[in-house]
Amino acid sequence: MDQKGWGQRPLPRTFLDFAFPQMTHLRMLATELLPQASISPNILRESKRYIEIWHHQRRDPKNRYKIHNYLPQGIIERTERERNWKLLGTRACRGCERDLYQESFQVEFRRFKRLPEKQFCYTCSKVNLRQIRRNRFLDILELAKSRTSSPVLMETKVHS
Repeated sequence: MDQKGWGQRPLPRTFLDFAFPQMTHLRMLATELLPQASISPNILRESKRYIEIWHHQRRDPKNRYKIHNYLPQGIIERTERERNWKLLGTRACRGCERDLYQESFQVEFRRFKRLPEKQFCYTCSKVNLRQIRRNRFLDILELAKSRTSSPVLMETKVHS
């Protein structure tokens, strides 16, 4: 499906047919979850905050910091202690490029500029860790494949 077609109004019939099952599932999910929203007093504000992240722009599908499956920083309601850190201001995360408060980072703001590897929020740090683990796994997998297809190993199997 052409991505540009979603901006057309009215939507073409093929787009409506494509979206219909997903909208049906969302409606069923909403009827189950909305009554439970009263259990958590902040859920509606937090949901609104999450939606507003991508309100003005689309996600870049090539940017790993914007297409992960983790909850972004700054969505969940902050504690009283965290609200007091507001005096420190915000810093931009090197990954998601969002301005976030102190509680979203591993390092204190006074040490922020000295440690560029720590200038990622907790969520983007997790994305980096996942990428490192994935790369290590692929390296190990490639090494294992190269060892099993080695001519030296093939000769020893033939002689056995």
